[in-house]
Order: sequence, then structure tokens, then C-alpha cells
Amino acid sequence: MSSTESVSPHDVIVCACGTQEYTAGDAVDAAIFRGELEEKWQAFLRHVAAEERADELELELDESAISAAAEEFRYRHDLITAEETERWLSNRGLTFEDFSDYFARQYCVGAVDEGLSPERIEYTSAAPELRDLFIAELILSGALEDMTIKLMWRLAARCAGKEPTPEAIAAEKRKFLHRIGIEPAQLADWLEEMGRDSEWLNEMLAIEAALSGALRYAASSRSTPT
Repeated sequence: MSSTESVSPHDVIVCACGTQEYTAGDAVDAAIFRGELEEKWQAFLRHVAAEERADELELELDESAISAAAEEFRYRHDLITAEETERWLSNRGLTFEDFSDYFARQYCVGAVDEGLSPERIEYTSAAPELRDLFIAELILSGALEDMTIKLMWRLAARCAGKEPTPEAIAAEKRKFLHRIGIEPAQLADWLEEMGRDSEWLNEMLAIEAALSGALRYAASSRSTPT
């Protein structure tokens, strides 16, 4: 990830393909397109609800447990000094406050032993602050890295392969509509809610078709006798 100053986690550049750069928000939207975000979003909302419930109960946080979790994270990422940690966070649009809040929130999830019913909020209609908090959690949990890798696989297949055929694009569009659970007539409204347009959707369909084609080719190559 590239170094940034005063940028939200949503806008941090996570990868590039040719001259086209992709942000954390792009990786998240690509995960929505693949139908892979909802479970993570609902888990995050439960984490926020746990934190709020802990505040209501005036729960005394175990600072030593929270510090130990933060230290284990720094050790795992080879962040020896405070300066290295600050630079790692800054490169991802995060602060020390984001860092400490994340581990405090994880502690609350384990400490509040009760059924939680978080408010039903769709990611696309959530406040920008809540979405940034979600992306911060994705970064610190490692989930955003996984999303970025999946996006990069598709971009690499798109750059290396032939132009997908109209039939391949149409097949991916049918799978996409089924995945998201909408009818073709609802597509324009869905894109508007996402803050995206048909050009973005066409790119998503093309890179998905490219990956599908690459996987089929690899499978046939393995099954063909030499």
C-alpha cells in the first residue's frame, strides 16, 4: 500500500494494474460484486454493538489483555518501534487511535457474553464514518488483504488473457444477478445505491470472465496427457 497523508482508509491505494490504481474501497466493492462482503459486514456490526453494550454496562476493560493483543499484532507484522507502527498505520490511512480502538472493540466482543441484535444497516447506506471504521477493521484483521489478493488475481487474468467473449460476459452477468438476488430491471437502482455505473459493472464482469477462462484453461491443461 502506498504512503498517504490525511486520507481515509477507503481511499488508500491497495494495488494497481497498468496505470489504473485501485483503492481499498474498490476492493470492498469488488467483494460486494462477488457476494463476499455481507458476512464480514454483519460481523462488524455485531462488534460495534458489543462495544456500545460494553459502554452501557460501564464495563472495565482489561488493558493488559488489550495491550497484549496489540503487541502480538506488532510482533506478527515486524513492527518493533512506535515509529514503525505509526508509519504502517499511516500508509493505510489509520492512526494509533484506530489501532487501539480496534483491539478494545475485539476485547468487548469477547467480554460481552450476551445475545446482541445490531441495528440493521446496509453497507451501501451506512454513514461514511461507519464505513471507514469497517475498512479499518478489515485492514487490521487482514481481511482487506485477502480481498485485494482476489481482486489482483482477476486483474492479472484480465491483463494476461484474451478479451472475454460477449457470451462469457453474459454468463458472468447471469451469475452476478443470481448472486446478488436482483432482476435485470433492478440493476440500475442497485448500481446507483452502490455509487457505481455500468462502466464499473462491465469491468467487474470482464475481470470475472477472465479469471473463469484462466481457471478453465488451467484445469484442461492439467487433464490433457502430455
